[in-house]
Amino acid sequence: MGIVGVGFKLVIVAMFGLVFGRFIVYFMARYFAGKLSVRFMEAIFFPGNKNFREFEVELSAIKTKIANGYYDEAIELLKIELEKNPRKFNALDLLSDLYIDKKQDFKAGYELLNNYFSSSTKRNEKDINLLMKLVDLYIEGNAEERAIDLLENELKLDYSDTNTSTIKTRLDTLQSEPINAIV
Repeated sequence: MGIVGVGFKLVIVAMFGLVFGRFIVYFMARYFAGKLSVRFMEAIFFPGNKNFREFEVELSAIKTKIANGYYDEAIELLKIELEKNPRKFNALDLLSDLYIDKKQDFKAGYELLNNYFSSSTKRNEKDINLLMKLVDLYIEGNAEERAIDLLENELKLDYSDTNTSTIKTRLDTLQSEPINAIV
C-alpha cells in the first residue's frame, strides 16, 4: 500500500469523523457524563432542534412560578404547552396538581382529566397516575358509580399488567367497601 492508499484511508476516516463524530461524542457524553452534560451536548451539537429538552427548561421555569405562588401564570404556561401537545404527561400532571391541590378548583381539574381520558383510548404507562386522580375527584364529588364505570371502561384498554392490576384493585375496593370507609 503506497502513499495514495494511506491518504485515501485518512480521507475516509476524516469524512467519517465529520459526519458521525458529533453523534459519537454526543452518545459518549450521554453514557459517561450524565444529564447536565447531555443537555450541554444537545445544545452544541443539535442547535436547530428546539424539541430537545425544550419543555424541561420551560417546566423548570413553571415550577419556579409555582414555588413562588404564581399559580395563574403557571397555569397559562401549561395550557399553552398542552395546546402544542395535548398528551404531554408532565404538563397534564402538573396542571392537574395545580388545579386540585393549589387552586382547589376541582371542576377545572375534573374537566382537564376527563377531557384527556375522553379524547383518546391510547394509553401509556404514566396515565395510571392521572386516572387515579380522576377517580379520586369522582369519589370526592360523591360520584362513586361514575368512578366505577370509568375504571371498568379503562380495564378494556391497553394497559400494562401492573397498571391493569392497579385498576382492578381500585375497582374491587370501590365495589366492596362502603364509600364512607374509603374517604
